Amino acid sequence: MKSSAAHLTQATQNRQFHDELCTSYPDHYYDWKVTVCFYEALHYLDSYCCEKGETSLNTHRKREIQLNPRNQSEGLKLSNGAWNLYSFLLEESKKARYDGFIDYDHFMEMKRNDHSNCIIALQKLKEYFKSKGVILD
Repeated sequence: MKSSAAHLTQATQNRQFHDELCTSYPDHYYDWKVTVCFYEALHYLDSYCCEKGETSLNTHRKREIQLNPRNQSEGLKLSNGAWNLYSFLLEESKKARYDGFIDYDHFMEMKRNDHSNCIIALQKLKEYFKSKGVILD
């Protein structure tokens, strides 16, 4: 079981990796950039959960059941907006990793746009966690 601090360390490493990808390969690897944005968000989420005493959410499905404000389960919930941002990043990450492509240039252009949207969603999600007392930087 990781601590809140360990999740923040991993989030920082993911952010640094993302920044390095963007600096070294500004016009390439958008699928990986999208994926790394999601995993940065995941570790912020897990840090938040640890801070709130919820340490058993170690799968995507468990997070969905517990944290989605539309579910009837008891316990820690995210706001609708925060859950939508997290879900968006998760889905974009899955699409980047698993959706095949026929035309490479078209796929990269789609991922470039997705990456831009993921950066915005990640920033908004970080603002949410900061408002909840998670120290991100």
